[in-house]
Amino acid sequence: MADSKVYREDTCTICLQNLESEAFVTLTQKGLNKVHQSSLECGDVSLYEYLTAGPGCVKIHVTCRRDYTNQKRISVLRTDASEFTHDGPVKKLRSLCNFFPVEN
Repeated sequence: MADSKVYREDTCTICLQNLESEAFVTLTQKGLNKVHQSSLECGDVSLYEYLTAGPGCVKIHVTCRRDYTNQKRISVLRTDASEFTHDGPVKKLRSLCNFFPVEN
């Protein structure tokens, strides 16, 4: 379960930094749904559980929201995660071999 002490009203829910450092917004239901979905897609369990609990007021930096819900960033995260779980054959690099036959 998410630690509710981590998420406070005076900090950004995404980066956990003080809200006063940048421009921030209070999420509407539509924005809350988008961040909730993005947290699921990114595998951010703590934020997902916090948002699932239905907090009364969620405030985040404008830039944090833009970056966190960016579909390109999410797809890159998915690609990077799938690279680590790929069970296919491993490439053998010539630079790692002691001997490489060169044809004349």
